[in-house]
Amino acid sequence: MSSIESSDSALEPFFNKNWISEVIGELKSGKEATVFVCRATEKRGGGLVAAKVYKEQSRRSFKNDAVYQAGRVIVNSRAKRAFENKSEFGREVQSYLWINEEWKALRLFHDEGISVPKPLMRSDNALLMEFIGDDAGPAPQLKDAKIPREIAERVCDQALWEVREMLACCAVHGDLSAYNTLYWKERIVVIDLPQVIDPRFNPHARDLLLRDVENICNAFARFGVKRNPQVITNRLWRAFKHDELD
Repeated sequence: MSSIESSDSALEPFFNKNWISEVIGELKSGKEATVFVCRATEKRGGGLVAAKVYKEQSRRSFKNDAVYQAGRVIVNSRAKRAFENKSEFGREVQSYLWINEEWKALRLFHDEGISVPKPLMRSDNALLMEFIGDDAGPAPQLKDAKIPREIAERVCDQALWEVREMLACCAVHGDLSAYNTLYWKERIVVIDLPQVIDPRFNPHARDLLLRDVENICNAFARFGVKRNPQVITNRLWRAFKHDELD
């Protein structure tokens, strides 16, 4: 069975709601999810959209999940016990939280003007969002992007600005790197958001913020851009703690 065929049930709601007319093909596949390129219906403006389908629980690793789940509140006591005991139902809870957090982050960040794909619709285990790219192909990941030296510093500063704006929304990406940032039309677009954490409650927040900043700075170092991630992180964290990011 092809990956497209196996994703049919996850994508069916998008067909039923007249969002997509066809699945064109697989864009990329990772440990947690597979992204498909789809054609939007004429009612939705046509063009391309991206559908991110999360893999079955048994095929997902939830690697380092505890670091990101720290501080997240599960109100339902049964669900909380199952999650803590890592039962089969607990894995369902874990899966739901992972998908739900990405949807919430996409909507929040897009509403706040942060450079992420526009969220369109969600099903139980899939998200439909704006496709970053055009008919010629998808936007490249930052690791593969060719950025002219004369604009590299500006693009780097824009990427770090997105980190700042997320922090102003009480959020840290937590896994930001050259692999989950896209370069399109001389701008960075941030993707892959299920592990986003709230720095008010997660004890690992500052370390995760530093890692995000370091990864961005290292990615742009190959273009000759020099930034000090420790200084940037200290400044951002101090501003966050003193409520000075607005």
